[in-house]
Amino acid sequence: MPGKRETDARKAKARRAAIAAGTYRPMVDADKARGHVLQVHEAGLPYTTIAKLSGVPLETVNRLINGTPSAGRPPTTRLWPDTEDALLAVRADLVPDEGYALAVGSRRRLQALAWAGWPSAYVASRVPMGRNYLQAVRRGVTGSTMTAEKARRIKAVTRELWMADPVEFGVPASRASQVRTFASRNGWVSLAAWENIDDPAAEPVGVA
Repeated sequence: MPGKRETDARKAKARRAAIAAGTYRPMVDADKARGHVLQVHEAGLPYTTIAKLSGVPLETVNRLINGTPSAGRPPTTRLWPDTEDALLAVRADLVPDEGYALAVGSRRRLQALAWAGWPSAYVASRVPMGRNYLQAVRRGVTGSTMTAEKARRIKAVTRELWMADPVEFGVPASRASQVRTFASRNGWVSLAAWENIDDPAAEPVGVA
């Protein structure tokens, strides 16, 4: 494997050749690609899927959105044009509803809703989806993937309920408290504890 010096020298040579040929494209501001990735993610695509569809390493996508918190580094500010082009080409409709998405993000979202006091029966009625199935997803016993359509529905309901008070939606205060206690006993954490909730390798940090 070539060392860093050799790799840097090869990159510099390729850059000089591209400049001479008039094909060199300098780095661009990352805001456009970041905004697009956030928009597609909001539409239902996990960052892992965005990385797979674009061919851009997941680590690069994570740095674009979250930076490197462990090293105190902010989100990426500059990207190579080829990386920007690849990310901008990703569309939420590229993964049909019958396609598959990793289940880890849905599991963590459902656990976070329980942490906030939302009973599984109420969440199931809003998705809508069977309560037993949602509970199985929440426990992580349904397998590593689920249909993209189900993942999108769970994400949408999480977005609707996360900042709301269950009691204001008719959930008895005692029941909401029971659900929170259950979530705490199982070690489930809040939505705010995840920097990238769809990344299987992510660990909860901060508020739990």
